[in-house]
Amino acid sequence: MEGKMVSFGIRFLDDLAPAKTLVEWAALAEKKGFDYCWFPHGIFCKNSWAMTVAVAMATEKILIGSVGTNPYSTDPSEIATYVATLDELSEGRAVLGLGLHTEKMVEWLGLKADDMITRTRESIEIIRRLLNFKTRG
Repeated sequence: MEGKMVSFGIRFLDDLAPAKTLVEWAALAEKKGFDYCWFPHGIFCKNSWAMTVAVAMATEKILIGSVGTNPYSTDPSEIATYVATLDELSEGRAVLGLGLHTEKMVEWLGLKADDMITRTRESIEIIRRLLNFKTRG
C-alpha cells in the first residue's frame, strides 16, 4: 500500500499553556509531521473556535478542529458557520469533532443529556445541510 497508512493527531488541553504558546505548539506539531490538531470545546476551556482560527493562520498543512463541540450548548447553525469559516480561513483544513465530553458538563448548564445520540445525529444532519447549502448557494 502506497502513501501514509496511519494519521496522527494531537489534542492541546487549554490548561497546558497560554493561548499563544498553544498556537506555537500547534505550528511545531505540523513541522513534526502531525496530521491533525484538536482543541477541546468546553464551557470552562479556552474558546476552541478562537484557538483553531489562530492555528489556521499560523500553519499551512495540518488539519484543524475542535473536539467535543456539543449541540446542547451550541446551536447546530452556529457550529455550521464556525466550521465553514474555519474551512475558508484554513483553505480546506477544517475538521469537526461533534459530541459530548461528558453528560455532567451538559448538566452543569442545567440541561439534560438523555437524548444525546438522537440530538447529535440530528445536529449532524442540520450541519451537513447548511454546509451543503453554502457550497451550492
